[in-house]
Amino acid sequence: MSLLPVIFLKLKFASRFLRKVPADHPHYAQKRERVLRIRWKLWMIMGVLVVVPLTLFTSAILASLERTPLTGRMRLIMLSAEEEEAIARELKGAGWYTSVAQILVNASPSGTMPRVIPPDDWRWNWVEQTLRQLERAVPKLQEHSDNPAAWYAAWVKEHPGETHAHLEGPEWKTTAPIPPPPQYPLIPRPRVAQLLHEIPVSPTAEGHKHGHGHHHSPHAQLGPPYSLLLVDLPESNALSYGFGGDGGGGIVVYSGFLDEVLGSANKPSSPVKPESKSWLNGLFSPDTTSKSNEPPQPTAEQTKKLATLLAHELSHLLLNHHLETLSSGTIFLPSVIGIVSDVVRVLLFPITMVMGPFVNDAVANFTKVGLDDIARSGSTCQSRELEFEADIVSARILASAGFDPRCTVDFWEGRQHSPPASQPLPDTDPSQRVVTPLPSVPGTFWTSRSAAGEDGSHPLDQARVHKLKKELGRWEREKAYAMGKMKIDSWARGACEASIKGLKWKREKKPCKDQNWQ
Repeated sequence: MSLLPVIFLKLKFASRFLRKVPADHPHYAQKRERVLRIRWKLWMIMGVLVVVPLTLFTSAILASLERTPLTGRMRLIMLSAEEEEAIARELKGAGWYTSVAQILVNASPSGTMPRVIPPDDWRWNWVEQTLRQLERAVPKLQEHSDNPAAWYAAWVKEHPGETHAHLEGPEWKTTAPIPPPPQYPLIPRPRVAQLLHEIPVSPTAEGHKHGHGHHHSPHAQLGPPYSLLLVDLPESNALSYGFGGDGGGGIVVYSGFLDEVLGSANKPSSPVKPESKSWLNGLFSPDTTSKSNEPPQPTAEQTKKLATLLAHELSHLLLNHHLETLSSGTIFLPSVIGIVSDVVRVLLFPITMVMGPFVNDAVANFTKVGLDDIARSGSTCQSRELEFEADIVSARILASAGFDPRCTVDFWEGRQHSPPASQPLPDTDPSQRVVTPLPSVPGTFWTSRSAAGEDGSHPLDQARVHKLKKELGRWEREKAYAMGKMKIDSWARGACEASIKGLKWKREKKPCKDQNWQ
């Protein structure tokens, strides 16, 4: 890049010489030809210095593009399969719990690990059962149908009691919205870079056998069943972390959210000291000790709120948003910032070289600060886009699991009127929310508690409600279109059958006009 200003100045001098010297001047004919050759070589060198890096950078971007399942959004993941395998290997099994523990310790003001709610707690069983119910709906997200009418009919038959649906001839009626068949089902597709890596060394059979190693990206493997961890923290929050199978991804739920959902009515009651009774009263009085020890039963409305949270976090895991954020925050944005910073320094070099190296360094630092602000704003926009995408996919997961997807709208509308948490949440800077084995800052993808006018990384609840209502409205339009098309097809089929039957009847009943010919 430092050669570009020198080449640019030489091109300016050459162009100035060619403009001032006439083409037919006898004394400068040879020099003019030499200047023309030098200018052509300089243009070639500049083209190589500019075009080749841009071509390589663009090719790397195109090779790293892939389509997000379920939504069809094009995204950029600039990690190789080997790099993904290295990260997934450290998150596999107990590695996920180790990484999450380090996250929580770093986020704690006291630097200690918060208390973990054990699996024998009734709240853990409640959350675990709800999560497994949502995970059983993942195979439904992998289905694809080119016939929407058959899709809706099969959905109604599979969910008769959950959606209160019934068939009436060619129609169906449901009380809950039905998601249309996904145009891009949850079938992970390899990137171009992975396909190029799998090309054998030679076209022979021996080359196929001893060619490149076939690395299957961990993000192309569905992760259920995911890991689960409940921690005793007062914040109404949750986070998802990791990717890949074998427990490499999971969800952390804070007890503050469970307390907010359950309220004071369904909190575990303190044990009551039994009154002293005689042995005669004990024979005839019913035993109430076992009933007092029974855990409280959450209501259906409370389970819906919990399912909305878990479906949102499950969407982040299924769509591998953590890997996308890692690629953007550690590879793509730093590379772009470095390239733009170098270009700005090169363009200002003819001016700053006269003033000395201190001015050049000051300009470089000032440029870096401005570009960091731009990158932070871009990361915030990307994080909000991922949040909107997770909300939309969570509605489909809830519907596939037997819940009413409209509970997502009710949930976020209720969050608009709830006061923000009194304690500040951990930093949610998307540039620091990366999937590394031992990150320093937690990634809280779900919380949206930013006050009015605050530039938070999560979208406001009003925007979420608007996006969800728009998505559910699209579901209704898709179903109405499929129903109308099915009615038209049924009517056309009936009309064709009636016309064919009428023609057959006329041929059988109509006598021949020319009796003599017979």
